[in-house]
Amino acid sequence: MNLKTLFFVTVMCAFARANESGIEDVLATLTQEVINKSLQSLIAKFELCYMGMKSGLIPNSAVTASTFWGSAHESYRARLDNKISEGSRGQWSSKKNEVGQWIDVDFGTVKDVAGVITQGRPQRYGQWVRKYKVSCGTDRKTLQFVKEGASDKKMHLEFLILVIVTCACTRAEECAVDDAVGRKCQIMNDQSSQSLIETFELCFMGMKSGLIPDSAVTGSTFWGPHHETYRARLDNRISEASTGSWSAKNNKVGEWIQVDFGTVRDVAGVITQGRPQGYSQWVRQYKVACGIYKNSLQTIQVGGSDKIYTGNSDTDTKVYNRFSSVLSCRYIRIYPQSWNNHMSMRLEFVRGNCFDKHPL
Repeated sequence: MNLKTLFFVTVMCAFARANESGIEDVLATLTQEVINKSLQSLIAKFELCYMGMKSGLIPNSAVTASTFWGSAHESYRARLDNKISEGSRGQWSSKKNEVGQWIDVDFGTVKDVAGVITQGRPQRYGQWVRKYKVSCGTDRKTLQFVKEGASDKKMHLEFLILVIVTCACTRAEECAVDDAVGRKCQIMNDQSSQSLIETFELCFMGMKSGLIPDSAVTGSTFWGPHHETYRARLDNRISEASTGSWSAKNNKVGEWIQVDFGTVRDVAGVITQGRPQGYSQWVRQYKVACGIYKNSLQTIQVGGSDKIYTGNSDTDTKVYNRFSSVLSCRYIRIYPQSWNNHMSMRLEFVRGNCFDKHPL
């Protein structure tokens, strides 16, 4: 059901009750129903942005807490959509119901984080966390609470460690009866709040969107004005100032295009296209090299030989090559090996946390 249909159905349901309540109550009900139903639908489509709690990419050892109730209530049980099973109660439950309890996720390296999704304890227990604070930092000794303010609302922060501090139970009587705080969490990836849509683009690392700046895209050569390396953005089009792709000056093996992510990032794969609109130029095959330092890049190999990836066979079809495992690199470089008519290409890179997602 799309959002327009959802809105229409909700309107009909709300106005069917209009004879039982005033128009203000109907509109209030309508608004809340639309928000609730839409939010659940969008979150279900948002999993491409998740950072690994639900999928298990964040290991059990990286999820710790101040306390836990006992066996089957450990901190690593706090995975979104976890369910009760023979060995698990399906969530983290603290041993004590008091402000100051916390659950902590260590990403292993500095990550950008946009927000957090939470759930309560599953199935019949009536336990959940109503309010919480968030602290983060690159060292456990120097964690800082996230504060409200113009500079903090977007939460474009670099987190190595993120701690959720419990602040309140659902109701005082529940906290007294059920001596446990049920909590589940899922960290969402950065750059995702702008577009809650079911698309693989949520896994893109910034070439298409422009989050990777022009200055970070370099190459061995380019043909001339309007063919520069930074034109190599996925789905780029011809315009007055651009031919819509990167085109090398020389058609020979050894030319390359490189992206500097600015910091070490996890990369799952690369998507390529040819030059747009009528030029019949694309890269048929290429190699990939990556590394933390640009003077020590390592070419991906299979069986002791450089891996050759199959690229494009037309101008616009997107071809996704997923690496055999997630790469961690700051610099990633593409070396075209064969091409059609001229060495021209557009490209995008895919986030490491999307390694197990189905592409395009």
